[in-house]
Amino acid sequence: MMRDLPAASYRSRAWVLALLIPGCVLAAGNEPPSGQNTNCAAATPARAQAFSVVDYGAVPSDGEDDFPAFDAARRAASAEGHGLIRIPAGVWDLSRTVASEASNVNFAGDGPGATVVRAMAPFEGSALFVLGRKQGAPCVQTANVTTVQLKSLTLDGNAQAVTGFEAYGLRDGSAFEDVVVRNQHTVPGVATNQSCNLGGAADVYQNQGVQFRNVWVIGGPWVRSAAWLLDGLFESQVIGGGARGMSSTSSSHAAGFAIGTRAGVQGLTLLGASVTMIKDSGNGSARTNAGIRYGEWVRNSRDIGTTFEGITGAAVSFEGGRASGSSLPFNVQSLQPRLYMNARGQPDGFGRNTDYFMNPAIQFGVASDCRAGPIVAYAPWKTWVRFDGRASAGQQRNSAEVSLGPMDPSHVAVSSVVSFDEAAASTNWVDGVGFAGREHWTVTLGPATVVMQQGTLRKQLQQHAPGRSGPARDEGVLRVVDADGAALLEVGGDRPAVSPKAPPAFDSAWNGSVPLLLGQYRFWVDASGRLRVKRGRPSGDTDGTVIGDQYGTETIRP
Repeated sequence: MMRDLPAASYRSRAWVLALLIPGCVLAAGNEPPSGQNTNCAAATPARAQAFSVVDYGAVPSDGEDDFPAFDAARRAASAEGHGLIRIPAGVWDLSRTVASEASNVNFAGDGPGATVVRAMAPFEGSALFVLGRKQGAPCVQTANVTTVQLKSLTLDGNAQAVTGFEAYGLRDGSAFEDVVVRNQHTVPGVATNQSCNLGGAADVYQNQGVQFRNVWVIGGPWVRSAAWLLDGLFESQVIGGGARGMSSTSSSHAAGFAIGTRAGVQGLTLLGASVTMIKDSGNGSARTNAGIRYGEWVRNSRDIGTTFEGITGAAVSFEGGRASGSSLPFNVQSLQPRLYMNARGQPDGFGRNTDYFMNPAIQFGVASDCRAGPIVAYAPWKTWVRFDGRASAGQQRNSAEVSLGPMDPSHVAVSSVVSFDEAAASTNWVDGVGFAGREHWTVTLGPATVVMQQGTLRKQLQQHAPGRSGPARDEGVLRVVDADGAALLEVGGDRPAVSPKAPPAFDSAWNGSVPLLLGQYRFWVDASGRLRVKRGRPSGDTDGTVIGDQYGTETIRP
């Protein structure tokens, strides 16, 4: 039914218009006298209309199918050209998708937890709500969509492969607010894309200017999917909310947010979101998941102040090139990530080892001009930043900032704070800042990586902690080791020097020196004073080929 505002409200509004619009004269009953200016009638705002699903036959919490009533309310609002579809408190069961392509037709409940829209079993369709044009022709942005909104309710997939809501080609002003999506099984809770579900580069069919405010996706598991599957977005925002899996469920190749993996995303901002409990099966060592996965079609986007916890895999992964071979993501930033470490080597209560959580914290795959950080005082036994070495596929000019802060250097030495895999592009770099006396780094470099000369690593030493009195001191230590564990360089304080350490993999005869690395060849002097060479990693002190000794008695072989 159509619900009007009280007539008195319109009389008051009409008299205000009469004062503001020249020539507008109202008589009793608010109708302009004969022969007078009728501009007031044209200027009077359209009456707001609300359509309650109850008025169309829906009964809350009775277990019966409420789709006919929901669809009737939607059709009535669409016929009027605008309207608010009210979904009062209660549990409402749907047998199929509520789909709306109309402009200014909004849906609102009485609050998440109070209003619950639940998928019946079996369910027909991919989502409880689909807004915009998912399929059909012509593929255009929904005409004049300015205020399509879904707010204040819970969407329950009832442990089925049913997404909470999908959005296609919506326009400025569209918003999703105070929504909880739960109990969806293996599929996303939230999905967006271009009109007609088109993939590929950004174009005019995108969602534009859409906001997601305090929207949560809770449940899973997700399998080769994500809690949020965001594609086809332009200059849109996710504010608060986020994704939370269940500790007792196992996801694989999943993400809290998968962004730009199917279609263009540009100018997307995540602000203060949260991703927790995205876990593999077993002990978590597979590490196939990610908190945020930036795909090949995303550019000029960012997440700011995101909270990460309990993810078996990277907190943030930049990994384009999966489908098209392009070098995207491009110019994407993960700023001020909030990484919550877990106790070292502890089970999480479901058999997973916490050492596999967010290790590495940030992973750069095929990406260009992307940046992450600062990462501050994270778990020192984990890798904070990893460049995975796919340089030939377009990994270049990526950077991260880390700040170790006050921590035990013996912990740092057991792993690599920064890891450059073999063939990681030399145009990638890391900026590091830490407190005096506690700046201890371990950096792993792939054997094919050029060190220092081409800017593989940049390090900035902070002389002393902020606010610390007394003379400035720099007692920092930078250790650079290759992928085999052999130390290449140690720089400490104001006395840069080569101070290599003996790799434990070598036998007791190893004389403590580190092989001199020239291209792919390593040179060293064994315990007997012989100069040896080998292409690749030596297995011990007597490995390789003898090419001379300190006495000149060895014959140099051609």
